[in-house]
Amino acid sequence: MDNNNPKGQKQNNNQNRPDDNFDWSKVMRMVFAWGFVIIAAVVAMQLFRGDTGNFVEITLPEYKRLLDTNAIESATVKVTDGKNYFFQGKIRAGERVYVNNEPKDNIENVSVYIPEPEITEQSKIWESKGLKYTYEQQSNEWLNILLSMIPWILIIAVWFFFMKRMQGGAGGGSRGIFNFGKSRAKMINQSTNKVTFKDVAGADEAKVELQEIIEFLREPSKFHRLG
Repeated sequence: MDNNNPKGQKQNNNQNRPDDNFDWSKVMRMVFAWGFVIIAAVVAMQLFRGDTGNFVEITLPEYKRLLDTNAIESATVKVTDGKNYFFQGKIRAGERVYVNNEPKDNIENVSVYIPEPEITEQSKIWESKGLKYTYEQQSNEWLNILLSMIPWILIIAVWFFFMKRMQGGAGGGSRGIFNFGKSRAKMINQSTNKVTFKDVAGADEAKVELQEIIEFLREPSKFHRLG
């Protein structure tokens, strides 16, 4: 096998140019994949997130027991997404609260999720017991952050799209316009140079003949006089 095969050398040169083989579709897929992960994470956090800072979570039956015994002094009902209700109540001093079926003392605040179908009935019970409560519309911070990120995600996606189109449509291979100004000079390899002395032999004679033809075209009368 000829180790000086120009075709093999060209293949090796192409392998040493990773930029020409850069796959923009992989970049686009990665951008959309990460965007999907971020959106899914935000949605999941909103579904399972309740503002329970400094509040002890209790079960719905324990909440009803505390409500029946007037152990709750006041409450704030936080509403998220217009349908999720989180009851946050302040416990009267000296009252015992059961957490995971274990009695706990010195608990000041409790929190419980109330399903939407029960909120109307529960509000009537609060009023009948004279419980002081207020509704608080909780802003969806994570959703606001997500909405503010969407334009930037779209801008990045459009930028990648146009970059891919510009590179693919400007000619010169996959790198497109980025080949502008790139030198196409090739280094001559002596081992692949097949021109021999026989190939150029007689070049001087051909040059003389060509000069005579030019002279004849310029001054044909000169050759007529010479016969």
